[in-house]
Amino acid sequence: MTTTRSLAIFILANVCLFVMISTSIAQFIIDTNGESVEEGDEYFIRPAITGNGGSFSLVLNNGSCPWNVGLDNPDLPHGLTVVFIPFVSHHDEDDVRHNRDLRIQFIASTTCGQSTDWRL
Repeated sequence: MTTTRSLAIFILANVCLFVMISTSIAQFIIDTNGESVEEGDEYFIRPAITGNGGSFSLVLNNGSCPWNVGLDNPDLPHGLTVVFIPFVSHHDEDDVRHNRDLRIQFIASTTCGQSTDWRL
């Protein structure tokens, strides 16, 4: 019974340690060059599968305000430039990571007078 209890405690401790380590190491988001995406730098957002749609941009539904995030004309090369801005800045790192709240700000102005931030 003592051996079983010791083994159960050992397994539980290792599982807890693994969970703590894996959650504390948030994964980096990488660009198409395999480099870490950094907050404040400008990027273009493209679909993961090329030739499938277009670039992310601000689009109008039925030609009227407000602007929405959507796919632009597939014939256009890049779409609009965006900047990634975390809601909570981690001063010791500039890399954008998975599972963190952030704003994606389109570098554009609109005729509707609204923010170009996409909040995730």
